[in-house]
Amino acid sequence: MSYEEKMKQLDQIEDEDFYDEESFLKLIMFSKDKESMIRLQVAELLADYPEELRAQKVLLSLTNDKHHLVRTEACDSLGSFPKEEVATQLKIKSENDKHYLVRGYAILSLVDNALELKKLSEDTVSFLEQKLAFEKKLFVKLCCYQGLYMLGHKVYLENIVRLIKSRSYNLRCSVINSFLDIVDKQNVAQLKCIVNQQYKIEDTRLIKSYIEGFLDFCEEKGF
Repeated sequence: MSYEEKMKQLDQIEDEDFYDEESFLKLIMFSKDKESMIRLQVAELLADYPEELRAQKVLLSLTNDKHHLVRTEACDSLGSFPKEEVATQLKIKSENDKHYLVRGYAILSLVDNALELKKLSEDTVSFLEQKLAFEKKLFVKLCCYQGLYMLGHKVYLENIVRLIKSRSYNLRCSVINSFLDIVDKQNVAQLKCIVNQQYKIEDTRLIKSYIEGFLDFCEEKGF
């Protein structure tokens, strides 16, 4: 089967409105495909099966894939599987993976799990605060700040917004994306002020479009 034929089948599975065992078994088969983009697509689609233990097992395996983007997507999808064994693996990836994207997305999914499993909340806060002491990549620090804020430690909002002044174009994009997850009635005025100030001095069209998207999102939510 050609790469194009595999992607067509995955697109068809994505468009399905109901659970189909045959389609699910195809995902398991494609999770071992030689093409990393096929495995990545599988990792993304498996997030739609949060009650399926086989999906969880495949995603846990894909967190050790040889390609960092597959590992990143697998960690991201595991945010839909609030289980203690998942949280354990996400901690391992956030500490030990060589690529910062994997570490960052593992943290965000760990936080998603902690928000669902309240008994993990206190331990996750402690874990993230300890991680900040030795993590060097600003993107991963941003994920820690965002997670701590979402877990109720509002003091970390200042750490998040400070990074919008970063020289890194990618990090500025990530900060604005993080605003979509943390904005609420209590902080919306502050966040709008920050992005409007950044818009005036921002020279990158894509980031300006991100800011416009954030403001549109706030309007849609009635903030």
